[in-house]
Amino acid sequence: MEPSKYYKEETLPDGSKIVIRAIRPDDRELFARAFQQFTKSPESVRFRFHGFKRSLSESEAIQMTEVDFVDHVGLVATFGPGPEQPLIGAGRYIVCVNGTNHNRAEVAFAVLHEHQGKGIGSLLLHQLAMIGRAQGLHEFQAEVLADNRQMIAVLKGSGFPIDRSTEVGVDRVLLKIANEPQASNQ
Repeated sequence: MEPSKYYKEETLPDGSKIVIRAIRPDDRELFARAFQQFTKSPESVRFRFHGFKRSLSESEAIQMTEVDFVDHVGLVATFGPGPEQPLIGAGRYIVCVNGTNHNRAEVAFAVLHEHQGKGIGSLLLHQLAMIGRAQGLHEFQAEVLADNRQMIAVLKGSGFPIDRSTEVGVDRVLLKIANEPQASNQ
């Protein structure tokens, strides 16, 4: 599997079809537009960035869309395969460099407010985990605001073993992705 060419069509629980694919440098404008849509939900912005963020700089847009697919993997979700399809979600992981231990990555994803709760975040997480496992990762870590119930539910319902601790309103979550997820109890 070549992560930079990743492409998969999925069906959401409501029957909608989406595409999850590798992010590309030519997605920069679509990514910036999606970010503008994303900022229309202050709660979504607070949950994703742990504070308020109004805009995306050019250098941030480049950093988000020009990834190496080794230490930084990015996927996007759209409603179709065409290059003009707006982005409705994005997910990524960045490998943590802790001495010689390169089997853990920080994972994050965001879905436009009007498309949340449809399973897109879960699909992004599972596709990222599949790519991560193929590249030798064993764990994903995430810092999630403790009141971000939707994200915590996605992580807990992922089927991966999870360790979770809370400190000063932030949940530190560790997903063990080395094996395929198990059926969730949720």
